[in-house]
Amino acid sequence: MPFYPTEVELTAVDFSPSMLEKAKDANDRLYGLNAEFIQGDVDSLLLNDQAFDTVVSTLTLCAYRDPNKVLHNMNRWCKPGGQILLMEHGTSSNKAISIAQTALDPIAYAIFGCHHNRDIMKLLAESPIKVKKSERYMSGILHLMWCSPR
Repeated sequence: MPFYPTEVELTAVDFSPSMLEKAKDANDRLYGLNAEFIQGDVDSLLLNDQAFDTVVSTLTLCAYRDPNKVLHNMNRWCKPGGQILLMEHGTSSNKAISIAQTALDPIAYAIFGCHHNRDIMKLLAESPIKVKKSERYMSGILHLMWCSPR
């Protein structure tokens, strides 16, 4: 929240009521942004089409049962000419690390609730979202993507 301009209209979504409460409390105490907090799961959330100038998602595609559906939703919710900003983790470009990620994925999912071996760029290529720029860090595990809706 400290990175958003004060005039922003923010819609924050999380499936965890306690995380939303912490975010709301931080906003109320520190930032005072015009924010709406919605408890829900993005893969079943009903929001208006083309309602947002910018859609921001961080470290979420690993956890959804159907990440393609979520990407279609993001595309639908973003206004034409808007932007979709993503930070995700996925399969490493380092072969040894990617093999370990795949081998350990069931344990990681059981403990952390996310898949560590998703091919993020393939998911985006199969989605309606257009990747304008992407960067990878940490042996190709961390993805930063600047996208637009189609």
